[in-house]
Amino acid sequence: MNKVAFFRGAGMVVRYWDRDRVVLGDRDFYATLVCGRARAWGNGGPTDADEDIEMFLRAAEPPEHDKWTSTENLKDGYKLGGPTAVDGLHDDVTESLRKLVQQSRSRGKLGPKRLAKRFPIGRGSSRRSDSPTPGRVIDGDTTVGFNNDTDRWEFSGYLEPTVDDHHGWSATVTLRRMAEDGPTEDFIPVVSIQPDDLSVGHGTADGKGNLEADETVNGIQFEGYSETDPREGETRLEVEGTVQLGGDD
Repeated sequence: MNKVAFFRGAGMVVRYWDRDRVVLGDRDFYATLVCGRARAWGNGGPTDADEDIEMFLRAAEPPEHDKWTSTENLKDGYKLGGPTAVDGLHDDVTESLRKLVQQSRSRGKLGPKRLAKRFPIGRGSSRRSDSPTPGRVIDGDTTVGFNNDTDRWEFSGYLEPTVDDHHGWSATVTLRRMAEDGPTEDFIPVVSIQPDDLSVGHGTADGKGNLEADETVNGIQFEGYSETDPREGETRLEVEGTVQLGGDD
C-alpha cells in the first residue's frame, strides 16, 4: 500500500517506491508507472514512442535493474537532456501523486484558492566600512500562496530593518521549490514585485524580486507574483536583506 510500481517491458517491475509520506492523512493508494512496451498492454502493439522510451529506460538501469538513474550508458547514449529527464522523474511522480491523493487540496478543504503560508525572514548582512556581518538585519512577516485562477504564486509582506540608525537598506525576495526532504535549488522566477511606497526602488532580475529603500524609509509593505507554475508543488518564500549602517561613508 502507498507504493508506486515502476515497470516497463513485459511486466518487468524495476522498483517499488514507498510514497507513504505523500498521503499525509488522506487516501491510501496503489500506483503504477507504466512505461515503454508495458504501456501498450490491452491497446495493441507498442508505438515507436513506446519503443524509444523502453530503450531509454533500459539504458537508465544499472546492472541490478533495480532503479532508473543517470548511468554511464544513459550519459553516453543520450547526451542532450537524458540524465536530466531521468533525474526529474521521481519529482514528477511525487507531484502527480499529491494532486491525486490529497483530497484536502482537490476538494478545497484547506481554505480559499489563495492559501497563504507564513515563513520567517531570512538572514542578511549589515555594512560598516565594507565589512559584512551575518545576522538578522531585517524583520517582518510574509505570506505566499498559489492562485489556481492564474496558476501563479502570489506573495505579500512587510519588512523593516532591525536598526533605527541606517543609511538605506535593500531586500531580495525569491521563491524556492521544496522537496519532501527539504529545500531544492529550483527557484520559480518572480516576475512582479510592487511596494506600497512609491519612493522605494523595485524590480526583478535573474528571477528575483528586489526592493531598495533610502534612510527615510523604515518599513515596506509589498506584494508580487511569480511566472506561471504548472507543477504547483510546495514553495517557500525567502528574503535576504542588506542594511547600510549609520556612520558609513
